[in-house]
Amino acid sequence: MPRGRAPGYDTQREQILARAAELFARQGYTATSMNQVALACGVSKPSLYHYVRDKYQLLVEIAEDHVGRLKSLAAEAHATPARPEARVRAMIASFLEVYAESQAAQAAAGAGAGASGGQAAQDASAKPADDNVVDAEFKEVKKA
Repeated sequence: MPRGRAPGYDTQREQILARAAELFARQGYTATSMNQVALACGVSKPSLYHYVRDKYQLLVEIAEDHVGRLKSLAAEAHATPARPEARVRAMIASFLEVYAESQAAQAAAGAGAGASGGQAAQDASAKPADDNVVDAEFKEVKKA
């Protein structure tokens, strides 16, 4: 029977993703080793692999989290009863706040654009055609 997760598992995992994003942003994806990530997180390398499979998974999850936050903000703006122009302005303001707060995640996704990490940003931003609320908002503004 598999063991359950420790009480602090999710918190530790979030911290690992945040530290990895900082390292990828500062040093680049290719130049950052899993040893460095483990050291920055204050865990052993075997413990690090308890939370993530490999460095590529780190990059993908950092990018997915970032893109997911942006999608949520877009959906929130789209759901408001304001005029299309006001919704787009609100969405842009929200995006700018996120960009200001999460520069490491953005840089990490950009740092992964070379070598094997290039697919990570594409994987994270892949979306079904009907899931693009940003395009929908801009189309409404153009119609208005």
